[in-house]
Amino acid sequence: MIDYILSGKNPKILFSTGVHGDEPVMVALVTAALKKYKAKLPSYLYIPKVSPSALALGTRKNGHGLDINRCFGKADVSEVEGIKEQLKDYHFDLHVDFHEDTILYEFYLYDCVTKAGESELALKILEKVRGLGVKLWNGIDDPDDPALGNKVVNGYCRSHQSPAGMSFDEWTVTAGVAQGAIVPEIPGMVTKEMKKKIVEAIFQGIMQA
Repeated sequence: MIDYILSGKNPKILFSTGVHGDEPVMVALVTAALKKYKAKLPSYLYIPKVSPSALALGTRKNGHGLDINRCFGKADVSEVEGIKEQLKDYHFDLHVDFHEDTILYEFYLYDCVTKAGESELALKILEKVRGLGVKLWNGIDDPDDPALGNKVVNGYCRSHQSPAGMSFDEWTVTAGVAQGAIVPEIPGMVTKEMKKKIVEAIFQGIMQA
């Protein structure tokens, strides 16, 4: 059984953290932000630990040596199957899957809110984060990951399915669990206080978009 937090009936937003175990600070920061903004947010469902075994190990890969963010197109990964079973009866307007890029000082995000073009939500989030004085990434998301190698311009990257394996956000959209998805990549090299401000700015963008 996957641990989750449900706020309200018929949740409109799916929040998730803990896909990768080397990004544990996202769990605490998103949990705190949800408590802070609960009264202002639409109804939501939050999965804090998408991969409990990866978080327990503190590694990108889970207890079976798998990066589960490349496994949502497979049918034999227990943590993935648990997530799919938990979400099978839900239909969200939006999925927000928080990650941390551990080697960057700059922020970027993946946008899969609309079928084409930049979404209003993505642009609002980038505006909010830039307002904190945080630089936006220009370059390649991860040249060493065969599933990535995507170009990021001014913090923006259009999300698309990778031939190396389906990610969580790709699955929620293609399976009809969510109408769209945003994947913020919080810069790992900034202070924890700045990470907190960035996470809160993302929530403010969601509430205003």
